[in-house]
Formats: sequence, C-alpha cells, structure tokens
Amino acid sequence: MELYPITNKKWSIPRIAFKNTVSAVFLMAARARELNCGVIFFPEAGALLLKYIYKKGIGDKKGNNVKIYSSKITALSKSPLSKQICSLLSSSEGKQPLTNNQIVDFKKSLVNLSASSKKALLRIININHLDEYSLTDIINKICLIGLVIPSEDKLNLIKCGIMPPTNNYSPENSSVKEFKHFRKKNINYSLEHITDITHDVRPLLNIILSNTKFARAINGNKIYVMDEAVSRGRTLNTLEIVLKSFSSNVSWKIGVLFCPLRPHVGHNFDFVFSDDYIPLFSNRLDLIGNIIVESDLSFTKYEISKLLHRNKIAISKLKEQQLKMYFRRINKFINQYFSKFLYSRVVDKNDLIRLFNFKFVCDSSIIQKCFNLNPVDTSGLIEEISFYINMPHPFDPMPMRKKYKDIMLNLLAYLNKESLPKLITDELISFREEFYAHKKYYEFLELESWSKRHDDTLFKLDSLIKKRYYEKRKLSSISTHNFYISRYIAK
Repeated sequence: MELYPITNKKWSIPRIAFKNTVSAVFLMAARARELNCGVIFFPEAGALLLKYIYKKGIGDKKGNNVKIYSSKITALSKSPLSKQICSLLSSSEGKQPLTNNQIVDFKKSLVNLSASSKKALLRIININHLDEYSLTDIINKICLIGLVIPSEDKLNLIKCGIMPPTNNYSPENSSVKEFKHFRKKNINYSLEHITDITHDVRPLLNIILSNTKFARAINGNKIYVMDEAVSRGRTLNTLEIVLKSFSSNVSWKIGVLFCPLRPHVGHNFDFVFSDDYIPLFSNRLDLIGNIIVESDLSFTKYEISKLLHRNKIAISKLKEQQLKMYFRRINKFINQYFSKFLYSRVVDKNDLIRLFNFKFVCDSSIIQKCFNLNPVDTSGLIEEISFYINMPHPFDPMPMRKKYKDIMLNLLAYLNKESLPKLITDELISFREEFYAHKKYYEFLELESWSKRHDDTLFKLDSLIKKRYYEKRKLSSISTHNFYISRYIAK
C-alpha cells in the first residue's frame, strides 16, 4: 500500500534522465583525472547517488587511488558553519583536545588576528585553558569570527545592481524572468568574488583541524567536487570556507549536473551538464536512500533500509483497513472544511493530509525549518520527511514553489488560531488521537514505499553503470569530453 504516489506538479521543469546522470558522473570523473585531483568530494544529500555511481563505476576499480569523501554542505543561511565543519570529523576527532604543539601554535597565531577578531575570540575562549576544550567546542565558538562573504552581503548586491535598494525585496517574490535574471547574476558575482572571502580565524582552524583525517587527505591534493546543482552560488561560498578551514592552500574545482548559468573558464566551475534540465534527486531522500537531518552538533544520517527493518520488527499486527478508514475520514474532513486551501496541481488533498500529520507530531518551528529545505532530527522524523520530499522541487519555477509555500503557511496560521470553530478543533483532536494509534504502521508503509523506490533507482543505475563502464572507447575519448565541456561551458 503506497500512501502517497508521486504526482507531477504544475509547471514542472523536465528532469535529467538516469542515463544522462550516469554519463555526467563518468565525464566529471574523467575531468578529475585530467586535473590530477586526488580527492573526490560529494555534498550530501543530493550528491549521494552521484557518489554511488562514481564508486560503483569508477572508484572501486583496481588501480584507482582517489580518496572519496562526502558530508553536508549547504548555504550558511540554512545551516550553521560549525555544523558543516564538524560533519567532516569523526565522533572521536570531535571529542579530542588540542595537542601541546597545537596550543603553542594557536597562541602564536592569535597574535596576528585583527584587533576586533582577537577581542571577540578572547571574550568567548579562555586562552590559558585551551587544553580543556574539545575540537567541537572550539569550532562552535570561533568559526564565524572575522568571516566576510562579499556575495552574501545585501549592500554589495545593491551596489552592483543585482538587487534593488529596497528593504523588503526578496528575489523569491519576483516574476520568473526577474528571478532567473537575479539567479544568474548572483552566481556570476559569487564566482568572481569567491577569492575575496575573508575569514580571520582560518589560520586557527587550520591549526586545530590539522590532525584530522580529512585535513591529512586533502593536504597537497586537488579536490574535485561533484554535486547535483548550483542554483544561486551560496553553496560555492560554503565549499570555499569549509574546505579552506582544513587547509588554506587547498585547490578545488566543481562539476554539476545543473546550473542555470554557463560559467566562464577560470573560476572554480569546471563542468555543467545542463542549464535547462534539472536533477532528479533534489529533495528526494526516498530515491537517495538516506535521510540526512540536522542534529544538535552536526548532522545525522539514517539509512531508510535500516529504519524499515527496525519498524518492521516493531509492527506486530498490520492495520491496513483502519488506516484506510483514517484516510477516508480525513479526506472527507478536508472536502468539508479546507477545500479553499486546494490548488490544482500545486496543493492537493495529500499535501494537506501530510501537513496535518506533520503538525500532529511536531511544533510549528520544525515545520518552518522544513519549508526552508532543512529537515531536523525530531521525533516526527518520518512525518517530516514525508512532507519534505513531496514539496515542489527546489529548482522548479518560483511561482509554483511560492504558491505552495504560501498556501501551506496560511493553513498553518489558520490551524494555530485560538478562535478555530469548536467543531473543527474537536475533529482535529480526534484525528490526532487516531493518527497516533496508527503511527507505527503509517511510518512502516512510508518507509516500505521509499525503500522500494530506492531499490528501483539502484537497479536502473546499476544496469546503466555496467553498460557505461564497458564503453571503453567513449570513456577514453578526449573528443567526447571536449564535446560536452565546449557545449556547456563558455570558453
């Protein structure tokens, strides 16, 4: 029983096909070899299937000594820098204290900080007791000191004409044409000013992170980042900041499946597969097979297959008929009281049911984070992810995404009103109690559905990887590489 079959939303942009995704990974791998990159990095969660393709088709082959890493990398407006740095540490590394040599070097480097940054650091760290701090403690306290990102400063964007000089301007509220124009200019500006990012405490981070496995791996190695997409350029900034926190001299390039702009050669961009078709896997944690959510210190990864196994053991008796009855009742309830929140091919009844179920187990602050594409580690994990993966694709047209979000926020505000009619309030309480009675089975069915989708995805990829791997001539043909590169990157 599949609770929520995936539906096509209004104005959806065509997706990059599986076979083209596999081809793109092989082509990026060839580019990484040509550039002598010793490390391949995959931002989570969207690039995890790219990592699967790479490892299955290239990385696990005999004679390949390239080191493979992945962790959560996203815009700093979505997740703190400290968590993104700590996600590249093992649990034991995060708990380690500084060595005596690191403490000596830390104090020496502190002298070279600007007066304001030094003052800020001394205010939050006892320099005479550095041995009492773990790596995670220090990173959490100091990582934002002296960080300036030119392309994320609104005043800079206004000065160069990317944004108008108004206080309440939001690119998401603009027309499709205006948003596309903003996005392209913003990416260009990010690329042009990525080397202008300043981070006063970078030398200190280099010292305290020097003994970590990742720092040792990238020392003297070029990094090739394979990602699903670059939409506005903010992730590029985060990559620059995070990677150089481990080694200030690191050199990195990025290849992506999708970018709305054809970047100029000479920046960190190396490869763009398409500027019009969008990745299939964005937001689709069911297809990816791993749920990546924000936790207190970093991020937590849950394998859907393991969650399914655990939930299957917890189910003693399946209650399919009772759950079907719950869905029939809540459908009727929506028809009767909430039909004004339905909008053809943008918000349907299943969207509203998912929001109700999500609200039954989580407070509104969690739901707001989910709207901003940032799931968190919560007791309502399955309900949150069910809601998350069925939102509009993050690269679909802004009007659809905005319409969806506005309707859901309006419904959430309505449900939070104290003056709701008693009849509706009583019904919601009844539905909440009924949902909790079926919650374990509901979660089991969702996980079962996601696991099947993931298995089907891997089956398709495996056959394509096998076929692509044995096309030796195509893989080694420089002319094939140059065709794609010249087609998608302006020279």
